[in-house]
Amino acid sequence: EFTGSKITGRFVDLFSQRGQFRGKRFVYGKDVTNIKRTVDTSNLCTALIGRGKGEENEEGTGYGRKLDFTEVEWSVANGDPVDKPLGQDWVGTEEALKRYGRPDGQGGLIHRERVIEFEDEEDPVKLLERTWEAYQQLSQPIVSYELDVIDLETVEGHRHEAVRLGDEVVVIDRKFNPELRLKARVLEIERDLINPESTKVQIGNVQNPFQH
Repeated sequence: EFTGSKITGRFVDLFSQRGQFRGKRFVYGKDVTNIKRTVDTSNLCTALIGRGKGEENEEGTGYGRKLDFTEVEWSVANGDPVDKPLGQDWVGTEEALKRYGRPDGQGGLIHRERVIEFEDEEDPVKLLERTWEAYQQLSQPIVSYELDVIDLETVEGHRHEAVRLGDEVVVIDRKFNPELRLKARVLEIERDLINPESTKVQIGNVQNPFQH
């Protein structure tokens, strides 16, 4: 905002959430004519190394080694979400290793390692907790689906089939074996106003995929 030529206010408006769940279900054979599935594992990790705030050197002229959680121990037997022994500077799961690990050339698998930094964190226990929280996302591939759909909203009596950018939707494809059922968010809509049957919807950020 300006008062004359002077800046008197600065503001940024952000959506807390774009879109909503309207109950929309895309079903292959009804309003879905084609499904293309893309899996991105380029940034996936099976072992996540956490780093915190750097330790100030004795001269006070800078920062050296960064905080880690090697001295923190987690045990599933004690109620922790995963085993993390003393001396280990990463957190991960055997399940992720088996699914996405790299071949070691000897018939086994090695972890896909990645480093994450929390430059404001000074507590190793909290550092481990924050690293584990980030691991939940980074240990899963990014899956997106591009759908060729019929825009049923434009058909009389089907206004309830509306879908908007950011909406959460359910996708059902019985052509997959086992049947594909998932929840996701609408990332992009390319509407064909002349031929609604040519509308394209891209969804991603897959949430809780489930199968029957």
